[in-house]
Amino acid sequence: MKTEINNQRSGQALLIIIMLLATVFTVVMATSFRSTTETQITKLEEESLKALSAAEAAMNIALKKKSSVSIGVGGDISFPGFTGTATFDNTKTNSFTSPLLQKDEQYTFYLSDYSIDTKLFSGSSTSQTINVCFNSTHALELTLVKSDFTIRRHIVNPRSSAIITNGSTASAASDCPSGTSFTEQYDIPAADVGVNTRLLIARIITDSSTTARVGIKATDVFPLQGSTIPASATSTNTGVTKSLTLFQSYPQIPAEFFVTSF
Repeated sequence: MKTEINNQRSGQALLIIIMLLATVFTVVMATSFRSTTETQITKLEEESLKALSAAEAAMNIALKKKSSVSIGVGGDISFPGFTGTATFDNTKTNSFTSPLLQKDEQYTFYLSDYSIDTKLFSGSSTSQTINVCFNSTHALELTLVKSDFTIRRHIVNPRSSAIITNGSTASAASDCPSGTSFTEQYDIPAADVGVNTRLLIARIITDSSTTARVGIKATDVFPLQGSTIPASATSTNTGVTKSLTLFQSYPQIPAEFFVTSF
């Protein structure tokens, strides 16, 4: 009888010991896994920052050289452990959308070729109808600046309200740049654009505090509106990739030059 009781106690003790060992093993494994994971995350964060630095460096050099550059062994930039490119994009398109604009801000669109080096225009504008797209929260003041130093101005209200007295009224957006939900469209006639327009300046007139964009679209391509440089860098160790795009517009005309009081 005593032997049986002793065997039961020995079995219980063994079970308790096994359970304690399993608990300790689980804690050790969990701690080890957490430490490994945190080390990996830290490494990825470091590589991510380095990749971003490499992409920015390539972008700055491409902007300075006005040509595409590469990252890596034998490339334009030696950044140990990383490869990538920064492309100087000279692609012209028939549509363009401004960045977000505040109340009374304006954006300068270039309708004739412009040299950032000589600060001079070359060639002529294309005599074509230009669709100007915006939304219903604001009106637009559109100023065409000509090569003979004259200007032609259009004042446009959205369909829903007459923000500016005696302004023209836009139509529903039907042919606008993609990527932005425009609701209003106003077409500047080809006769007004002609072949001697250098700039189109669009200014937002509104009582609203919301920001908005202005887009332009036509049949033929517009001149370049600035320098576009997409860049990316990839770590050869972890495969982490960082991509970013820089758009540096051509000079923007200060609003004070063409402000009209309504």
